[in-house]
Amino acid sequence: MKELDFTDFPPGAITEYTTLVCLACIFDIFTKQIGLAPRSAYSEIKRYSPTVEELTSRKAVRPFFDSDEKHPRCPYCNAAKRWHARLDTYAIEGGKTTDAPRRKLVKSLEKKKDQFAVIEVKSDRRSAFFDWLDTLRVKLDLEEPAWRIAPAIGEVLGALSALPGALLARMSGSGATCFAIFADDDCCGRAADMLKRAQPNWWIAPTFVPQTAVKG
Repeated sequence: MKELDFTDFPPGAITEYTTLVCLACIFDIFTKQIGLAPRSAYSEIKRYSPTVEELTSRKAVRPFFDSDEKHPRCPYCNAAKRWHARLDTYAIEGGKTTDAPRRKLVKSLEKKKDQFAVIEVKSDRRSAFFDWLDTLRVKLDLEEPAWRIAPAIGEVLGALSALPGALLARMSGSGATCFAIFADDDCCGRAADMLKRAQPNWWIAPTFVPQTAVKG
């Protein structure tokens, strides 16, 4: 596969993200934590498409991880390199100076084997809210030390991230609880019901926040 040509774009218009995803972890989440049958889990993996938030997050959460090693092993399940997929994401800033080269670039992409996916994201107040949450998490990041003390936190975050419609999965405070944010109340309710069936011993409490609190 040939490298993408960004020479027509102005400096600073492209932000590159690279992450690895462990397919063995995804299979484990679908079968053991969400309760899908192996055949159903395999079908879901084939349809699985990471969100922009997962691909561009400052800190990877299971099943995603970062590594510069030539033959890395998954930090969550120790799976070998053959179970990993590398995902390269290029964020292009919108605007008059990038519209023409962006359209040219999209037309040049290979259409075979679904090697590329083009996603347009419009900035809004909700996105700004999530960015603000990410800023807080970076400033007060206790996830790594909490994971070392209680590895179950990683399992919970992985299960939350894998739920359909999950926009964001994070640990609260020093790890007493974990939470996920969904696009709307219906999506939140369905995800809570699914997780309750898969994990009957977990404390799960769907919380519905008025839209004005998010847009405020």
